[in-house]
Amino acid sequence: MTENHNHSHTTSEGGGHGSLQRGLSGDYDFSIADILSESWSKVRGSKWTFQLALTAYLLFYVGTVLLLMQLFPDADPVDHSTRAIALNLIQSLITALVTLPAATGISMLGLRRAVDAPIKARMIFGYYQKTLPLFLASLGMYIGIMLGFLLLIVPGIYLSIAYLLSAVLVVDKNLGPWQALEASRKAISKHWFKVLGLSLTLFVFNCAALFLTLGIGLIWTLPLSCIAMGVLYRIIFGCEQYPDTADHTIAQSF
Repeated sequence: MTENHNHSHTTSEGGGHGSLQRGLSGDYDFSIADILSESWSKVRGSKWTFQLALTAYLLFYVGTVLLLMQLFPDADPVDHSTRAIALNLIQSLITALVTLPAATGISMLGLRRAVDAPIKARMIFGYYQKTLPLFLASLGMYIGIMLGFLLLIVPGIYLSIAYLLSAVLVVDKNLGPWQALEASRKAISKHWFKVLGLSLTLFVFNCAALFLTLGIGLIWTLPLSCIAMGVLYRIIFGCEQYPDTADHTIAQSF
């Protein structure tokens, strides 16, 4: 037990569990190669669960969009009238409200796999109690990134990486929308270029799987991507599902 406990608080490259306070202070480090290696080892035995979860989410998302198209038949994207624009905006907001918790559920599946917790595809629909904070965090992230791109592009690129873990923070650490955005930004900023490197590597893997293997490789690369982001989150912030690594203290200086 002592050995496991000590390992859980390791923040050296290649593994360990962080905490909210350690993440905010930048007391963590990781190797992209080590994260990919660990994540690849965890793909085995879980890839079909992820594929089922991703398929369920895709069908759910498409079904939601099609239903809203029936409810808002005048929301024509090529119509630039004020009414059509307003209806399109309403449709987009409702879509986000309905589907965001399930999308976050996929990220949580990756985190659960990263800490060797049991995973089932249906778990992605278990976070609807967090619908409003997830929606507000997503809205804040979208506004921040869009404003960043308007301000010479670079701030938008910075925020698009810095906000990567905000949704999981809302669920796992029970943070409010602004707290989650700031916690993700402050923590990732300590090793921003490494997180960018991990994100770009996963993007290249998925593109290669899509175009070079006619999509067959996505069976492996999509679960790999989900788990890799879960491992990254675990290294930076730990995970509340494991009491010996949990950090229930919410920082006050966001």
